[in-house]
Amino acid sequence: MNLDDFFLGFGSSLAATLFVWAFCEAKKNRALRAKYGRCVGKYEGFCYEDGKQKSHPESDAVVTYLRDNVLKLRLTEKAGPVWEGILTMETEDNGTVVFQYVAPEGKYEFGFKRCIWNGKDKLYLVGERLGGYHYEVLIKPPAAV
Repeated sequence: MNLDDFFLGFGSSLAATLFVWAFCEAKKNRALRAKYGRCVGKYEGFCYEDGKQKSHPESDAVVTYLRDNVLKLRLTEKAGPVWEGILTMETEDNGTVVFQYVAPEGKYEFGFKRCIWNGKDKLYLVGERLGGYHYEVLIKPPAAV
């Protein structure tokens, strides 16, 4: 075998490997976008008090798709504070939100929330904070589903 055959074989193998890798990555990304893209949209947030869901929304939230299994969540409380978080889905129906308040300016609170998604129109958030609301459900309004 001469050197030309070696480089021809090496180059064609490398090109074929890169083509298959790019095809598989694109297919995986389409599948993830289709799966978690259903979670994207506007939600109304309902808090829990004494184990019961309140009847009126206390916040508005927007979920956007970033990449793979990563979503962005922006929640605006009716009282004014706003927090943003990155939601990383660990399985098909649950994940973790790492959040930080962005308004009002000077409010330095951050933390984690566990998230459970029902696969359609509800995101359940379980907070770690001792103050404030511990449980909240985000529900897509019927027109948005």
